[in-house]
Amino acid sequence: MDRTRFIEHRGRRILFIDFSEMNDPGEALAEIAKVRRVVAEQPPESLLTLTDVTGTRYDDDIIQALKELAAHNRPYVRAAASVTRTPLQLVALRASAIATRRRLEAFGDLEEAKNWLVQQGAAGVEIRREG
Repeated sequence: MDRTRFIEHRGRRILFIDFSEMNDPGEALAEIAKVRRVVAEQPPESLLTLTDVTGTRYDDDIIQALKELAAHNRPYVRAAASVTRTPLQLVALRASAIATRRRLEAFGDLEEAKNWLVQQGAAGVEIRREG
């Protein structure tokens, strides 16, 4: 299954970015590039994104690439949630949010994050569906 894919939760389309247990820097950088391409194909402010970084290890290159991705994604994303369970990942997420001036919400599990995203999507425009 693709690590970057659209899922549906309670009638809302969410871009799920599964970085869980991804500990090969080359694989991570390639997936970040893929996410960038997928996001750039979407209308502005149309995306709900969910990123799972559970069990992932970061190095400086990955942290920098994730910050750049967050900045790139800003015009396309209506709401963003991440699933993280370690203090280091939470610090990296908060640093990215500050650096990119984005609201990036952190959650302890996928269901909680998905439910929050659905609430954010319901607050405004309908989310575009794929054909």
